[in-house]
Amino acid sequence: MRLKQLHMENIRCYRSLDITFESSLAIVRGKCGSGKSSFFETFFIGLFGKSTSGTSISFIRHDAKKAIVSLELELNSQIIKIKRVFEMDGNAGCPVNIKSSIHINNKMYADGNIQTNNAICSLINIDDELFNNWVYIHKNESNEVRKRMIEGLLWSNKINEEGCMLNINIINLHLNKIFSMINPNDTNHYLELDTDYNLLLYEKDGESNKLKPLSNANRVILNTMLRCALLKMLSTDSKWTLSISSLPPLIVDGPFMFLPKSRIEEFAKLIDIIRDIGINQVMVVSSGDSSDILLNDSADLVLEVVMDPTTLLSKIFYK
Repeated sequence: MRLKQLHMENIRCYRSLDITFESSLAIVRGKCGSGKSSFFETFFIGLFGKSTSGTSISFIRHDAKKAIVSLELELNSQIIKIKRVFEMDGNAGCPVNIKSSIHINNKMYADGNIQTNNAICSLINIDDELFNNWVYIHKNESNEVRKRMIEGLLWSNKINEEGCMLNINIINLHLNKIFSMINPNDTNHYLELDTDYNLLLYEKDGESNKLKPLSNANRVILNTMLRCALLKMLSTDSKWTLSISSLPPLIVDGPFMFLPKSRIEEFAKLIDIIRDIGINQVMVVSSGDSSDILLNDSADLVLEVVMDPTTLLSKIFYK
């Protein structure tokens, strides 16, 4: 899946916004609190008709009564257009999805909220929970999120304990192959996904193995490596039911501030692996510091998010 166009009106800190994504790697830059997360959440709202934290949290801009989200997606050579309209429920104080529709190649495919939601899950073969757990890569990924993501992708919740252990062993093989590709001269470290879904980095010290403490940036990189390993599994074994081409863009939300050049190079290699395997689009959330130069050089699109301190409204500029 590729996100081609996004239109929003009255979503959080945005009054109106139109963005065209003719890109496979987009960098979205901006200061903390400028509206980067709200921008990406709009993608989820358009797909599933609710916020990432649930329908009870209002995402309609505080001084507006109605909000609109429209998405244009490319999926398996089809152009899918989704439109959702929301109004505030004055009694409940939360947004209500009052109108939804999907067009495929300019023909009506589904009309109505329930019909649209069912159609989206059928088209991309994942639900809102798996989308949330898979797409957003960040430093604070919990073991429970990791477990649900892996089970959702590989259907390991439907197999026995022995089958789950086999899947974890295969994931670890792919993880360490990818680690070797990213760090070909590093034979002193290895990765492990344990049975509790901890993602660990060990340092080999003679016959003993020492757990290495992880910085925020290291966590983002390891969580990205895990996505690479899972994509390798999906691409090399036909028994999995998900098609890589239907998977949504990956959104990497990581602190790259003060990261040394070598680590930025590692991350850039991971992005290349993800794209080579078949994910059509990757979006990176950036703090906009100088260490992002390598990523900016390889990006097809760089967007700058700026919030007006007077109106607290955000705008996005093409760089």
